[in-house]
Amino acid sequence: MTKREKVHKLMILKGYVGCVEKRLSSLAPLFPYLETREGMKTPLRCGEEVNLEEIVERMVALYEQYWDETEIDEMLCFFKRPVGQKLIASGEQLVAKLCGVLDDYLWEKMTRAAREKMH
Repeated sequence: MTKREKVHKLMILKGYVGCVEKRLSSLAPLFPYLETREGMKTPLRCGEEVNLEEIVERMVALYEQYWDETEIDEMLCFFKRPVGQKLIASGEQLVAKLCGVLDDYLWEKMTRAAREKMH
């Protein structure tokens, strides 16, 4: 298996391809309404002008720049194991919760600063 094929497999395993697929399907109805900077409507259609495989190939190329083949092999092994699968499954929820920690922290700081300024 080539490095490119391994990266592609890793991106599927980690859920990146599925994420892009979902995002495309949610954006597809909006394509006919999008405009260029010049104000021209874009007659894009998902599956024809906007192709999932082309997007994935660009993502694979980007991913390849950051990791060598040995590291990709190690990640493939890790993400196939139960702990790797758990990390993938909890990733989206964990990121949302971590962002919530930031939001709560900032809200508390802003509220406290505003109260102190009023008194």
